[in-house]
Amino acid sequence: VNSGLTNLRISALAVTGTSLFAGTSSGVFRSTDNGSTWTAANAGLTNTQVWTLAVFGNRLYAGTSFYMGVFVSTNDGASWTAANSGLPLSYSVYAFATNGASVFAAAEGRVYRSDNGWSWTAVDSGLTNYGRVWALAVIGTNLIAGTGGGGAFRCSTGGSRWTAVNVGLASGSIDALCVSGRNLFAGTAVGGVYSSTDNGGNWTAVNSGLGDVRVPALTLSGTNLFAGTYS
Repeated sequence: VNSGLTNLRISALAVTGTSLFAGTSSGVFRSTDNGSTWTAANAGLTNTQVWTLAVFGNRLYAGTSFYMGVFVSTNDGASWTAANSGLPLSYSVYAFATNGASVFAAAEGRVYRSDNGWSWTAVDSGLTNYGRVWALAVIGTNLIAGTGGGGAFRCSTGGSRWTAVNVGLASGSIDALCVSGRNLFAGTAVGGVYSSTDNGGNWTAVNSGLGDVRVPALTLSGTNLFAGTYS
C-alpha cells in the first residue's frame, strides 16, 4: 500500500480520526483511505527527516533530526509549526509520551517536558547519558525512558529525578516501550522482549517463539502484543 509514497524508508506511523500518517526521510505523508493512496503533508515542515509521530488531543507531533526538533500540526497535517523553545536544535527527537496536559520528548540523551505543547524544559536529573533515549512510556504516575546503553530509567511524571531500573534486564539497549494496564513491555536491541509488572522495578524475558531478538518496535491491539524485528 505505497501509492503516492515517494520515500519507502518509514520510521513512524500514527492515526488520528480517519487519517493515517507516515513519517519518512522525505517528510510526512497522509492517507485517508487506509493506506491505499498517500499524499505529502509537509507544509511548514522545514526538516523532512521525521523519526517519530504522536497524537495528543487535536495535535499531531513530529520529531525530526538535527537542527529542527519538534513540529506541531493542529489541522490534520495540513500545515506544521515549529515548537522548539527551550529545545537545543542540535538534537534529534526520537520519542514522545504524554501524561495529562504534559508532553515529554526524548531528544538525544535527554528528556524534555512541555506543559503547553510548544516550549520545553529539561527534566533529566539522574538520567545517565548513554547516547540516545530511544523510547518513552507513561505507566501510572511513572515515566519510563529506554536508552541506547543504560537500559531503563524511571521518574515520576511530575518530577525530574531519574533512577535506573534494570533488574533482570539482560540488554542495556531499549528501542521500544509499550504499556497495557499494569504491564510494561520493552523491546531491546539484542535481548528480545521483556515484561515488568512493577513499573520497571523487575523485568522478565518473554521471548518464547520469537525468532529474532532484535526488537525495535512494539504495539498492542486488544489483548495481543506485536513485536517488529530486524528480520
